[in-house]
Amino acid sequence: MGSCEFESNHTYFKSLPEPDGSGIETGFASFADTFWLGPDTRVGYLEKISNRTVQNIAVYMDNTKLGEIHGYGDFISLYAGSYADGFHQLRLEYFLEANSGSLADQLGVELLVVKMNRVAVMERTPAQAVPIVAVEARDGTLAIQWSRYKAFNFQSYVLVKQMWNGDNGYFDVWSQEVTNKNRTLLNDSTYLGGKVQYVMKVKTLDNKIGPSSQQVFDFDYSPGLAFEWQDLQHVKLTWHKVPFYKNFQSYELGYGYKSTTDINDTTAVQMPSFIFPEPSSIFLTIKAKGGNPLVESVSVTPTSTFPPFNGPIVYNSSLGKYFIMTYLANSRNTLSRIDGTSLQVEQTYDLTDGAFALSDNGAYLYVSQGRQFIQLNPLDFSEIAVYDIDAIAPPPLNSIQVADNNVITLRRGAISVAMAMPGKTVLLSNATDNPYYISPSGNHLAGDGKLWRWDGTQFNSILAVEPFYRAVFRDDRHVMLQRIQGVDMIELASGKIVATLPLRGDNLVYDKVSDLLGFNDYKYRLFNAATGEEVTSFAVMSYSSWGYTIVNNKIICTNGTLLPLSYYYP
Repeated sequence: MGSCEFESNHTYFKSLPEPDGSGIETGFASFADTFWLGPDTRVGYLEKISNRTVQNIAVYMDNTKLGEIHGYGDFISLYAGSYADGFHQLRLEYFLEANSGSLADQLGVELLVVKMNRVAVMERTPAQAVPIVAVEARDGTLAIQWSRYKAFNFQSYVLVKQMWNGDNGYFDVWSQEVTNKNRTLLNDSTYLGGKVQYVMKVKTLDNKIGPSSQQVFDFDYSPGLAFEWQDLQHVKLTWHKVPFYKNFQSYELGYGYKSTTDINDTTAVQMPSFIFPEPSSIFLTIKAKGGNPLVESVSVTPTSTFPPFNGPIVYNSSLGKYFIMTYLANSRNTLSRIDGTSLQVEQTYDLTDGAFALSDNGAYLYVSQGRQFIQLNPLDFSEIAVYDIDAIAPPPLNSIQVADNNVITLRRGAISVAMAMPGKTVLLSNATDNPYYISPSGNHLAGDGKLWRWDGTQFNSILAVEPFYRAVFRDDRHVMLQRIQGVDMIELASGKIVATLPLRGDNLVYDKVSDLLGFNDYKYRLFNAATGEEVTSFAVMSYSSWGYTIVNNKIICTNGTLLPLSYYYP
């Protein structure tokens, strides 16, 4: 009689999870129930599936056995070219070690069989074009919609955005791939306006690109950037709001750098920057939430309400008027009076000579008209008196000045004269090349190698000075004597040189309103008229036909443009 021994200290039966075939490998990222049968589709396995060792795998296609796989790294190719277009059944039979711990398992004769069925699709038809069915503005953005691709060999939709560039045609802006076959809508968050074309293509699983379809969309949006001068310093800039509000990110504006994310903030007041007197461009950049920004510019010009002129210019604070001389052809010249606020020409006076003088208090205006010397009413250019001064100083007239006390200085021919009007009383006279220069009050003169002071009855020499060729008075406080080597600033009360400016040239001017000295030396330089200290300098255009001066706290170019000095100082 036989016997059976029970071995309590051994375990022959183990509880293991059911195998699920999760170790299958193919040429795809995932092994779905239905898959496209590509030109190099393969089936293989991992060394273990659910903790069970694979003995072998039998592979069937349409119930025909293709072979067996016997080891890790071994594959069977499905040879797509040998199958007709349509659906095919792939069956995999896994023979796995049981790992149950039984005697049969230990002898290697207990195996588990797992079967797995999949649907393989053969699609040889080349990728077809997918039509774009709509491109339209929708809810503050631009929606692009296309038809769903129906074939099985789909990998991705490829959508390309192109912008129109006039005669150069379209150029690519961006390209996006959509891998979800069921997704047929994309919102272009980069679109702000203009003519665009969207091109749709399909990429198949074998990385081939199908034919394209395209659709054009054109929305005529221009920011319409414009400016208007608010005053002589500031411009107001305006532009149109972006209609595609969901795509909008920010407006950015040059000159002072304004940046705002408020789509309704479409105005700005700024002080432009110029290389005087050339126009400058202000750029408006409208940024979308992605893609290229939309950029528009406007050319801002300095105010240009003066007529062009090429002669002297004077601003008279007492009258609130500008007076300018324009030299014309054939000895024809024009004196113009311009309103100091509107900058509009009020009246002109034709001359046959090119000199005029106006006192600081606005009471006396003299012009030279051929051999005649005429006093005009500065407010209506009517003649007050006509003087014959040929016996005192024969023509032609070279220069003229008049002080608030109606004392004039002039150089006519080779004679320089200081003369009290209206009686034509000669106070000083010499035959030197340089004229007399008179202070606005008439209390000081510079000329004939001396500085002079009026004592109530006559001019007395107060200081001998080195030769100079031009003098500029700062009221009765200072006189600037221009010499070849530079400019000496002399305090009239003490006769001391308080500053020497290393300026060579004859374009030094004094502006009473700003109390600054100006000098054009490849760049325009400003000096404190009390100390001679240079306070700033700035670039101006170097055109030989243009001249620059400062007057009434402004820099003015002879082409008629002007800017307040506050652009540059303080």
